[in-house]
Amino acid sequence: MHIPIIQSGDQLPESGPAYIVGRKGFYLRKETSLYQVTVKVPEIPAYAEVKEELRWQAPPVPYALIERAHAFFRTVFWKYGGEAIVALILADKNTWQLEAPEQSVSAMHLDYDLKSLAGKGRLAGTIHSHCNMGAFFSNTDDDDTAEGFDGLHLVLGRIMLPLPEIAAAVCINGSVFKLAPEAVISGLPEDAIGSGEPDPWLAKVQAAKAPPKHSYGLRQNWDEQEMLEDAPWMRW
Repeated sequence: MHIPIIQSGDQLPESGPAYIVGRKGFYLRKETSLYQVTVKVPEIPAYAEVKEELRWQAPPVPYALIERAHAFFRTVFWKYGGEAIVALILADKNTWQLEAPEQSVSAMHLDYDLKSLAGKGRLAGTIHSHCNMGAFFSNTDDDDTAEGFDGLHLVLGRIMLPLPEIAAAVCINGSVFKLAPEAVISGLPEDAIGSGEPDPWLAKVQAAKAPPKHSYGLRQNWDEQEMLEDAPWMRW
């Protein structure tokens, strides 16, 4: 039996079932000898399923901007011990720029105000750091991007490496589409580590059961901050 589909606010049939499309989804109006009811339903079975998909159409972000953000994140990490964020601005002629919003940083928390960038151009995304953790979208990141604004969001992880790990996603209407970094970044170095995937060479490494016979005096545990104190030339 064909069930008509009616937009909310339009005239419903005098009798018989009908699907109603409303602000918050689909509803079914039906009646029997016992009742007439309008009830929410999860889907309209007569229609084919639609798959969510995204195709990136804007110009890719130049890797030079990733390097600029990377340098800023390293400086913030050493000074404050925490994460940081910059905004991706799509300027005239579809060129990308970076701007740093006002932000409050601590070892476990990052609070920022994108409204402080009003007048800087079209806010089209963000880049934020994961300090020495890998590049991935945590549950907090997913919530932030889904509840934030539509745009491109990048995460830089293991920022003390010469080439950081990179994760990329586009958020639209609360849906998060995760992409390969090379899909949205131009000039990505060939040996750059991608979106948090483990290095395949790690399969060649295992924890030693006992100290190796030839360790050449290397420290088994070392701290990057201590290393900088011992080697001031590594500071920038």
